Amino acid sequence: LIERDHRGYVISLIELSWGLSSVIGIPLTGLLLHIGWGTAFGSFAVLCLMTGVVVWITTKRMFDAKFHALEEHGSNHSSSLPAGGGGGTTLKDQEDDNVGDDASSTSSSGQQYA
Repeated sequence: LIERDHRGYVISLIELSWGLSSVIGIPLTGLLLHIGWGTAFGSFAVLCLMTGVVVWITTKRMFDAKFHALEEHGSNHSSSLPAGGGGGTTLKDQEDDNVGDDASSTSSSGQQYA
């Protein structure tokens, strides 16, 4: 979902959030606990729900924008993804690459197999 040019920036924001959660979150929790444990629990429940909604809306928009960009260029999702839908190659791709090689191979222990 994130373009290669922006991945470093996004990772730095994620790492920054870990530190800020300690600096801001721990004192805030202490303050809310003085009011009552229910207040702290309820506050964090609402905060988590709001964060979930924001993440859902943001990722949906990013996915939709990427999907529409692919449609405009005349390609479909499956052809633009690497083999297997993730990164790297699949076992099938490796087998296809080996077609036409010698009929037998030797393992690292020296044992031959066909």
